[in-house]
Amino acid sequence: MGPIDILYTPLVSPDFPTYDYTKLLSWVHKFYVTQTIQSRPDASKHITGDIYPWTIIYAKYDRAWRFNFDKEFPQLASFFGDAYNLATSEIDSVVLLPVKDEHRGLGFWHRDPDKWGLRMYLENTELENSLLIKPTKLPHNSHSELPSAIDPVGPWEFIQDVQYAANIPNPQQVFYINNVRAIHAVNKNIPSSKRFAVIVSTGKPMFEMPQHLQDLIVSSAEHYKDSAIYWSPEI
Repeated sequence: MGPIDILYTPLVSPDFPTYDYTKLLSWVHKFYVTQTIQSRPDASKHITGDIYPWTIIYAKYDRAWRFNFDKEFPQLASFFGDAYNLATSEIDSVVLLPVKDEHRGLGFWHRDPDKWGLRMYLENTELENSLLIKPTKLPHNSHSELPSAIDPVGPWEFIQDVQYAANIPNPQQVFYINNVRAIHAVNKNIPSSKRFAVIVSTGKPMFEMPQHLQDLIVSSAEHYKDSAIYWSPEI
């Protein structure tokens, strides 16, 4: 059993730091329109219409903090590493993903470009059916074994005909999601709900994940046994 066999699990983590949510949202909207990322790996420029749910911004990219994020929010900048017992220098990028206020319903199905699947919700007040997951038919071990482009609405010949809803224990929650053996989509049905996700990426492939992080994911899946979702063959 390793992280590759787990599709989703909450992670045991330190307590979240206190921070100013209103100030953070203001920071996002201030710099969202001025950020410039060359050859950006996310799908924000490829998905059109109302199925792209986020106001996406990079707080860190290519190992450099952007727009003084680490100075404006030092407690969060530290926590993004502390949550996974990673040094700040090991983190290549931090992507902030607040869901747009006007977004409703299902987003688009995708797998993220990062390989380790390190995630957290800074805020999530709509816990039920807010993160949906579909497993692959085959037990893939690398990103390269799946198509580089995935249809955002399906159908897909390589995806099982089954869907899971992630059980998210807390409005603030660190978690792991598998980007090799699953695709996922966000869902928002409550107009007033808050949803602010974070991607923490080292830019390294799955096989370079350190043992302490592998152990954290596996032990967390055991700890959150009622929430963890595992890959299994199609019936």
